[in-house]
Amino acid sequence: MPRRAALRWEPSRWPLQHARTFGERASRRFAAAVNGRGSLPAKPHLRIDGQHTRTTRTPTTWRDRPPDVLEYVLRVWAELMNRRHFVTLLGAASALPVCARAQQPAMPAAVAPTAAKPDNPANALDPLLQQAQALGAPMAAVARAIAISHQSIFPRKDALAVFDISQPSANKRFYLLDFKSGEASAHYAAHGRTNGPNARAVKFKGFQKDLDMVPLGPLKTAHSEVMDHYRTIVDRYDGTVYPNMIVVVLEGVTSYNSYINHTPPFKWILHPNWYTTAGFRAKNNGMLGRSNGCITVDPVGNNQIVRRLQDGALVYVTVGDDPIEQYL
Repeated sequence: MPRRAALRWEPSRWPLQHARTFGERASRRFAAAVNGRGSLPAKPHLRIDGQHTRTTRTPTTWRDRPPDVLEYVLRVWAELMNRRHFVTLLGAASALPVCARAQQPAMPAAVAPTAAKPDNPANALDPLLQQAQALGAPMAAVARAIAISHQSIFPRKDALAVFDISQPSANKRFYLLDFKSGEASAHYAAHGRTNGPNARAVKFKGFQKDLDMVPLGPLKTAHSEVMDHYRTIVDRYDGTVYPNMIVVVLEGVTSYNSYINHTPPFKWILHPNWYTTAGFRAKNNGMLGRSNGCITVDPVGNNQIVRRLQDGALVYVTVGDDPIEQYL
């Protein structure tokens, strides 16, 4: 049996010369036994190292006492002491490794085995969430999106996006969470034509039957591609040209939004367009135009967003923090 580390019990609160109760005197006797200067009653028929003993006193000290003897000592001590002193001293005794049969201390929560590896994107999760919150992201929806992104249907785990379609279109309401870099960013994104007026979407129910509404819930990205219609975007207000634009097709992954996978020749895509540009916003009080049901972003950040989300990332379209089921 491994030897216990030497321990000291200091009952300074109950000096012997001021002991007034039998419980106080018992605590003094216990402290003496702990420090190797005394002894305690032994348990009859107690097996110690394979031997029976009927002795009335045991000379073993704390550091040599087997665990079962130690437990018996505590039990006898509790019976001898009055209730008040027992509860008080037990709280102090709990700080000692009395019941710690293992020889190593408990691991603090901060370094528990559940901590992610240094190269795991989840290490930067807390600062990332703080950034997303500061940008105005709906945090309950972000939490749902993170949980959904762990599903095997989404092969890309190092990035996701949350589109809060309920915010005004003048807000940067498309939130990109990059777990690899540990950074969150917000971008302009337009809602669908029948989601509501340019200023703000107000209609969310019925999106399954209206192809001009942005589908709610989790969407999965395909590989990026070039579509002739969106290859070059020209700002109709200030003439700025945005060449070499790319897009990414979105796929519905639930029973309520998989309809977008079966509506040829139409496809739901994440793409740029002229009604999300800085020139358009400057002429329309900061508002964006409306799409035909796709998620349309500013050409300035389009390619960066598409490349970061392509090949199986989650794009989660939400109405604030509301559960999607509320709009089915």
